[in-house]
Amino acid sequence: MKPPNPPNGPLQLKIASVRAGLCLVEELIQKKQYFQDFSVVNAINDSFVSAYEKRIAKLEREKMLAEERIAKSGKARHSFEVSFEHAMRFLSSHCIIWRKSDLALRKTVLRLAFLEPLPHSRETGLRTPNLALPFKALVVLQQQM
Repeated sequence: MKPPNPPNGPLQLKIASVRAGLCLVEELIQKKQYFQDFSVVNAINDSFVSAYEKRIAKLEREKMLAEERIAKSGKARHSFEVSFEHAMRFLSSHCIIWRKSDLALRKTVLRLAFLEPLPHSRETGLRTPNLALPFKALVVLQQQM
């Protein structure tokens, strides 16, 4: 299996890395089987043969798992409509979510609202945060009103 063209996004990068790993596993399986063909004929020790058989079986399982990951990685977890609905619900009620939620959901709100961790200085305290795109758009819309 030949590696695909260079990836241009995070999902394509993940798919490409899994495919590259699959290529390596396939090459290892072929090399091990080729080596086993010669060594099994000359091997006297049964444990040596069984060790190679176990290793080849393990590599074949890894290959099957990698193929499964490739098959699953290209599919979206939710449809666009469901994702859009969740995003709009968050944008409309992020303050309510913040006030009434537990720590895990508050961390999610912070990750969605800010592009990076909040900058902090020991002398001056919190710095100006780098907001996510939807909140930047809301700031621009407020200024236009």
